[in-house]
Amino acid sequence: MKKVLASDHSQEVGPYSAIVQAGNFVFISGQVAEGEGSVGDQTRRIMENIRHLLERNGMCMEDIVKTTVHLRKREFFDEMNRSYQEFFSVYPARITVYGVELYGTCDVEIDAIAYREEGR
Repeated sequence: MKKVLASDHSQEVGPYSAIVQAGNFVFISGQVAEGEGSVGDQTRRIMENIRHLLERNGMCMEDIVKTTVHLRKREFFDEMNRSYQEFFSVYPARITVYGVELYGTCDVEIDAIAYREEGR
């Protein structure tokens, strides 16, 4: 059974939920930070959004088991990595793709899958 979890996202861009739980897995839809400055700034804002969604639902960044990073350009990879690594002590599995046409002026989009331990 799946359920939509608490989110501050009052208006998503399309017909989707920002955060959904199915069994013990929690899926966070792609997060962007339009108009937030550099690729590093966008990445930090996105990761802060993801952290907020998790914390609002009794979880933390260490619960993330996988992320997918979409980059507009290959040359953004190193800058994104420098900001991304600030948010983990143990890195989750990850795939990064580039050459993606993203929403508006966004250069980065990140989604995440987390695992909620029983009883939390």
